[in-house]
Amino acid sequence: MTLDFLNQQKIDYTHVQMDGVDTFHIRGNQRYTPLHHAIKGDFSSASYLIAASVLLTGEVELQGLDYEDSQGDKRLISILQAMGADIMIEPETIRIKGNQALTGIRIDANDIPDPLPTLAVIATQAKGKTEIYNVQQARIKETDRIHSMTEGLRLMGATIDEHPDGMTIYQSHLLGAVIEGYNDHRTVMALAVAGMVAHGTTVVSDEEAIHKTYPTFVETMQAIGANVTVDHSTPNHHIILFGFKHVGKTRIGQALAKSLNMHFIDVDAELEKLHEKTHLKFLSCRQIMQSYGESYYRDLESLALHLALQSASCVIALGGGTLSSQPNQTLIKPHRLLHVIAPRGIVFERIMVQGRPAFFDEKEDPYESFTRLWDERETIYKKLTPHTLNNNGTIEQAVSDAIAIINTSGVDPYELYAH
Repeated sequence: MTLDFLNQQKIDYTHVQMDGVDTFHIRGNQRYTPLHHAIKGDFSSASYLIAASVLLTGEVELQGLDYEDSQGDKRLISILQAMGADIMIEPETIRIKGNQALTGIRIDANDIPDPLPTLAVIATQAKGKTEIYNVQQARIKETDRIHSMTEGLRLMGATIDEHPDGMTIYQSHLLGAVIEGYNDHRTVMALAVAGMVAHGTTVVSDEEAIHKTYPTFVETMQAIGANVTVDHSTPNHHIILFGFKHVGKTRIGQALAKSLNMHFIDVDAELEKLHEKTHLKFLSCRQIMQSYGESYYRDLESLALHLALQSASCVIALGGGTLSSQPNQTLIKPHRLLHVIAPRGIVFERIMVQGRPAFFDEKEDPYESFTRLWDERETIYKKLTPHTLNNNGTIEQAVSDAIAIINTSGVDPYELYAH
């Protein structure tokens, strides 16, 4: 597009390509000729509108986009058509019929690094897998966009493999989450589009970044029916207690919530409610794992965590194995985290009061299985937070210690809400 303009203005330059590197030499003291020129609509900025129109139900007409223009990012249209999107191209207009079945494809994005965040979001809704490759330069934009989009979409429940030059994205059911925008306009706007197709509310930080290229982004999205708002008030910031089974998370959480005048959510209890709602019969966590297996249990546990994080600011106690899932680890990172510990021997005795739990390996001695799991999970817990809460005394002392930790930890504001 830039070269087209230089040619139109009869600007003298030379273009040399050597070893994959483009070099341009432009002679000085040249003059531009005044002209009347209509500025074409920008496909890079329109990519978010295009994505939202493709993914959501309804028909949208985007005016002012000239597909005959030489903008490289117009290639997004042909990519979406190859994936199955219903897009009609007319002079100065693009018509999109949304919510059509999409299929994952391989995309060499070397010549279109800017739409990468948008493509990543679209790929989560395409059947199978989408491979975006040969776009390593996306790591040196306003932020590392390969990483920012991988992290953000994983927080929302997407399955993504990150590669040095791109990502592999699998069809995923997105759930609302609190996500960092990395102060990058394209990351913020793409994640806002992801929030529109997710179940629940998504909160993206760094809303002000969109003013770099698309200051009316929110208003434009609202015009096509999207529920997107800017909110400078303090959003939900949870206090999350985690640790091994029977270290006292629930009792401390209940007392801490009461002391802080906050609501308390026990993920184990919410898991039991979800199972009962589906099967019309109450079973305890232990019974659910014994009857339905660990895979079913962990999926239900992850859903319970997602739903808990949608609540207004509260105290949340996790199950001992909730964080064995990498996506769940990522989900809780923006919140205030407390790693609850208690003496190992006492914890083992508490667990065995009800008999051998289903998550112990049947082929191992109970204490050997307990010790192995303890070591594995404690490694995960310690990586997530430096804040350790020792439950080796009274509940009152543990609550006092927790409040002291909370008062010394800060949380950044989040500002862009998408539903």
